[in-house]
Amino acid sequence: MNPRLFLQTFGKPLFIDEIQYAPELFPYIKMEVDNDDSRGQYWLSGSQTFELMKNVSESLAGRVGIVKMNSLTYKEINNKVNNVVFNPDEIKMIILM
Repeated sequence: MNPRLFLQTFGKPLFIDEIQYAPELFPYIKMEVDNDDSRGQYWLSGSQTFELMKNVSESLAGRVGIVKMNSLTYKEINNKVNNVVFNPDEIKMIILM
């Protein structure tokens, strides 16, 4: 896989799941974010928190917000929630240094 071509092909915003399996993307994401500091360009998720956080802290320090997501509640699964469950504008970012 060519990381630069991958990011160019799919454009922004881009959600990448299981990012820990593609650590070669981190330096290219860093370059993209350094060129354009708008929020929400890349959304990265993964199921292996330790490995993911190690790569993020080494490659994207100071450029990333981390959100720990809990599993859905019974009410959320059955669409019985009257309020907004996830609003990105209300996320408090944790910046890695």
